[in-house]
Amino acid sequence: MDFLQPGSSSNVIMEIDIESNVEKDLTNKFLSGEMSFAEYSNEWYNVEDEEDIDDENKRSDEDQSSPSAHLVGRGIRRRKCTRLSPALMGLMGEANLRFVRGDKEMAEKMCHEIIKQVPTAAEPYQTLAQIYENDAEKSLQFSLLAAHLSPSDANEWLRLANISKQRNDNRQEMLCYTQAIRADPHNLDIHLKRLEVLGILEETKFPMHSINISRVKCYHKIVTSLPASEGEAIMKYAKMAATLYHNSNELERSLEVMGAAYKKCSSLFTQEDTNILLELLISRKQYQTCLDIFVANVGVEIEAEIQTVENSDGVIEEQTNYLNCTIPENLPIDLRSKLLVCFIHLGSINLVQTLLHDFLSNDVEKAGDLYMDIEEALSAAGYHELAMKLLDPLVKNNSFDLGAVWLKHAECLHNLGREDDAIESYYKVLKHVPQHPDARRKLFGILEKKGKIDEALSILQQDYRYVVSASLLHEQCLALKKYNYLLKYLENSTFFPIMRLLLPKHERDRSPYNLKEAKLGPLLVKVLSLSKQSPVAQRLLNFRSVNNAQDSDFAGVAYFALKGIVGKNKGVLTVGDINTILDKIATAEVGNKGPVLDEALGYAIKNLTPEQLKWFIRLILKDLRLGVESKRILAAFHPDAPEYFDTCNSLSKMCEELEDGDTRPLELGIKMFCAISPMLSERLDVTEIERQLRFENKTYIVENKFDGERFQVHMENGIFEYFSRKGHTYSDNYGKTYESGLLTPYLKNCFDPEVSSFIIDGEMMGWHKAHQHYSSKGISFDVKKITLNSVFRPCFCAFDVLYYNGKALVGPQEKGGLPLKDRLEILDSMFTNATGVIQHSTRQTVKDGTDVLNKLNDAIENQEEGIVVKDAESYYMASRRNAGWYKVKPEYTEGTMDDLDLVIIGADEAANKKQGRAKSFHVACIDVNGETRRWVSVGRVATGLTDEERGNLCMALEKHWVSTRNTPTPPQLDFNKEKPDFWILPEHSTVFQVRATELIKSTGFGTDYTLRFPRVIKIRDDKPVGDVMTLSQFNQLVTNKGPVVKLSSTQVNKDLMGEATLRKKRPAKVVKVADQFVTPPSGDVEVVSKALLGRKVCILSEDEDCKKPELRSIVEWHSGTFVSNIGPDTWCAVVGRITRRESEIIKTQEVDVTTTGWLRSLPPADSPCLLPPLEMLSMKKATKLALSRDFDCFGDSYTEPVDEATLRKCFEKMDRTEPSIYLTKREMLKLDRELFGSCNPYSFLRACSVHVACRSGPLALKAAMFGATLGDALSPAVTHVVLPASTPPADIARVKDNVNAKVVSEEWLEACFARKELVSEEDFLL
Repeated sequence: MDFLQPGSSSNVIMEIDIESNVEKDLTNKFLSGEMSFAEYSNEWYNVEDEEDIDDENKRSDEDQSSPSAHLVGRGIRRRKCTRLSPALMGLMGEANLRFVRGDKEMAEKMCHEIIKQVPTAAEPYQTLAQIYENDAEKSLQFSLLAAHLSPSDANEWLRLANISKQRNDNRQEMLCYTQAIRADPHNLDIHLKRLEVLGILEETKFPMHSINISRVKCYHKIVTSLPASEGEAIMKYAKMAATLYHNSNELERSLEVMGAAYKKCSSLFTQEDTNILLELLISRKQYQTCLDIFVANVGVEIEAEIQTVENSDGVIEEQTNYLNCTIPENLPIDLRSKLLVCFIHLGSINLVQTLLHDFLSNDVEKAGDLYMDIEEALSAAGYHELAMKLLDPLVKNNSFDLGAVWLKHAECLHNLGREDDAIESYYKVLKHVPQHPDARRKLFGILEKKGKIDEALSILQQDYRYVVSASLLHEQCLALKKYNYLLKYLENSTFFPIMRLLLPKHERDRSPYNLKEAKLGPLLVKVLSLSKQSPVAQRLLNFRSVNNAQDSDFAGVAYFALKGIVGKNKGVLTVGDINTILDKIATAEVGNKGPVLDEALGYAIKNLTPEQLKWFIRLILKDLRLGVESKRILAAFHPDAPEYFDTCNSLSKMCEELEDGDTRPLELGIKMFCAISPMLSERLDVTEIERQLRFENKTYIVENKFDGERFQVHMENGIFEYFSRKGHTYSDNYGKTYESGLLTPYLKNCFDPEVSSFIIDGEMMGWHKAHQHYSSKGISFDVKKITLNSVFRPCFCAFDVLYYNGKALVGPQEKGGLPLKDRLEILDSMFTNATGVIQHSTRQTVKDGTDVLNKLNDAIENQEEGIVVKDAESYYMASRRNAGWYKVKPEYTEGTMDDLDLVIIGADEAANKKQGRAKSFHVACIDVNGETRRWVSVGRVATGLTDEERGNLCMALEKHWVSTRNTPTPPQLDFNKEKPDFWILPEHSTVFQVRATELIKSTGFGTDYTLRFPRVIKIRDDKPVGDVMTLSQFNQLVTNKGPVVKLSSTQVNKDLMGEATLRKKRPAKVVKVADQFVTPPSGDVEVVSKALLGRKVCILSEDEDCKKPELRSIVEWHSGTFVSNIGPDTWCAVVGRITRRESEIIKTQEVDVTTTGWLRSLPPADSPCLLPPLEMLSMKKATKLALSRDFDCFGDSYTEPVDEATLRKCFEKMDRTEPSIYLTKREMLKLDRELFGSCNPYSFLRACSVHVACRSGPLALKAAMFGATLGDALSPAVTHVVLPASTPPADIARVKDNVNAKVVSEEWLEACFARKELVSEEDFLL
């Protein structure tokens, strides 16, 4: 019985010799030190249990000796035992003798010699494990290695599990039990031990995803592994697994585990279990399987007939017509409803009408939910009249006067064309659920169709105090626009209040909140008056330590933590209310921010549901985690919105300009005092300059790259605005007019008198007042927060102009933009340089890559950040990175930077733990003072690792992390102020090769300088932790240096420059037929047979014994025509080795597919042959129908005699999961008459339903053996009541009064048994 669809095509045939090569390669890597033992074991262990489960299902359904047993799922490794040659076996024996005699050194050398020649043999590792018995770690590793390479031995794995347990290595113990289960899957004790270890790992919060084992997978494995004799255990864990799968919405898995249990022990299924299984099958639309279970396990009798009909495509196909159904009287109503649902979906509507009449006699109050199930099936199948018979009594019952029921009622009426009644029902829905969007949408459609426009439009109006449907709001806007009702319904039509909530990170009209997770957690604890030691408070204060399957960010943790506290709140706040609260938080004064935050957050908590509160917190953190790019949201508002926002950087201006969706702006939206998203530079390695840039046709300009803050300066009629890269304004600090601020007063006489307005792009630098030089961002100061008393003052370095005297200069030429060279001419004429106030960038035109290289080397020598190369013809494209600007830094070129080898001594916890618990790693150098070692923290590094590298590293370090909150850091680890969430001792840690752009002064870490922009270049597994950079070496880097130390000390050699590659004109292609579609010419093949005369045969793949040319010759030898590709006139396809392509063709059943074995064994014939069904892997419908006249479904001929070999093939083809055929009693009696005439000597009592006083006695058992059905005396189906001859007359009379059956003596049965036929009852009546 099939509970699931056939396996996916991802299963491939894994060749054993390929697996051996993989195994050998892995073993060699481990032995040579390229791979740690943890990585080596992961290659074998890292297989999910469900793959084992699938494999176990295959083993239970297939013959282990069949070729299909070699099919394995992708990712599952299968080992075979590597046998030693006789010579090496002798050497192995000598090694064992040497070990026994105490010559361990020579025994070890002999073992290594064997390993050198055959690294995948288990024997030498077993001996080495004994040799190193005093070194527990090495001995265990060799034992594990030997266990991997030897045939599966459950006892050995149990021994290794016990050793791992003694070493408190629960992870290794778990994996050993997993291997033991694979070796001995029927052993329940091993499964239970693994569950015990699983519980320990769960208690210690071990990341189970790292070993791909979970509790539900263990339960599932028990069900698929245990034999049917362990029925009680199978049922117990099947139900537990099904429950867990159902809770996680994995219905297919839930069905799989229940189906497996049913196959093994269907007799143990209670009605409740059967109900669960049927529910799952119905959810997967396996209705025919449900009927099989009803007949086999529930006692339902179904009479059916097979009809052949012609479908719409003209193809003859078989259909099952269900005629009658007999249901046991005591069948529960919920099972009756499921039976009805199955018949509905199978199209037996006449039978459904009969059964539905009986079902409607049930009390609606008690069976209302089942009414709904049947109604849903009827509506889905289009039987709306029958569905109304169920809905009418439901809506009349007070218990089901619900919105969901009325919605079904309304939809059914609508489908029947009863629109007036449907309108009334839809209004009933809105009475119960006022905000229901589907009801409003459908009611609007009916009213609009009837011409009631005003009433229809009012239906679309939602109550904004509650959750609003965005799609319905959009439809309302379209409808209002369609009927010119916009002004009536929308007094304020701007979309800005909603847009600023959809894109909080682009909000510029509201000041920053200055609230992050570290402040929000304590604030929530304070507002809610929680104890800091309470579980809820701990989750808020340490949210990164909380493992959530979903919503692992702070807002998600707060949602689950506060759900029980604010769960009863009703969300009554509107969009305007939310914006008002956010405005209060943003505008709160610094000294009075605490009370304002308490009040605002307290008000929000009281008036928001838990889910709304989650989104409110995300608004404050400016990260909604929608998984949708900002540009897609903007484009949904208006097609020009993304480009317009890039140029104005203001949501309010964008919404104001684009609020009329029918108009499109003529210009790019450049407006004074609205920030423009800056154009960005593309990263470029200087050695690739000649290949990337074309100097022969273009002019390039090189500028020094400033190490400051990107800023824009806007000026119009003496009024200034300063915008940062993200569009925040800093005019209050720098000055709006020439009379105020730290910068604007110094600009008074710098600009040309003809300049009336401009927007200049550049970098805001810090200028040291005393030393007269630029600062660096690495110095601990912020140019945006400079004060009057600071040693620095702001200095603007301009390198582009975007707007000049009322004209926008940005964008492509067709939109009024100017190329860079023209913009620079304007920029040069606008102002004169004022040292330390405003300056032009230093520019130089370059001719080739050598000039660029020289400029970069000058920057390296001067300890500058790098250079920028710009195409002189480039246009300023807002927010674009690939428009002709290139940034070139030393760190982009290999060999120019000084890398540091540092060891991990700590980590900060990640909120999202998919790649492990570590978000960033604290790295350190070593300080050696005599015998004392100290590890001094240099900084933290978070980038440079791939997800896989990070996951593997975290898994390797997992068991060695120590929580800083629970255990103080040891004295040999010097973290200073920057404490990690976890620390680790260096001897258990790993070395990083770290690259940073520079070192900057810091007081937070152990060293005086820390890393700026660090990233991991390589994980140095090969380097001992004692060989990392020393503190003295680190200090030498910063000796006699300033507050910022560049690590780019090596200039780029000209020899590294790549040569320019000229683009050659691609030669025109000659049109020809592709090689794979050309049939190669055949050789001289002698035709000796006509078995394939006039037939085209396509050979898809070859086999090991016969290659394609040989197979082609066989086709031509039989007068056939070989074709390379399948076409409409292809007679058949031949398959040898089955790969993904062949599997897909077999699945389509669009061509007849046979095996290479049949083709090779095809005998000569004088006439065209027929394809035997036993040799076919797939066949077309037409072929299947033609063969069905002469062969059964297993390929056995109806007319031709069969030999033993053919019969064996038929048996092998019979799938044990084929649905069983259950005959009704009427069909059995008819079959008896056809086979045996008037009396079947083996089942002569089949027509009788007998009640015997002792149902477990020999008389009853013998009657059942000869076909009788045993029943209760009072059952209407009973035909005979058998009583002992000694029964008192009074009792006999009482029985006769209560039954309609014949009351006979036991001698009647004895007579039937003796004569082996149904004897007349007349002589035995009582």
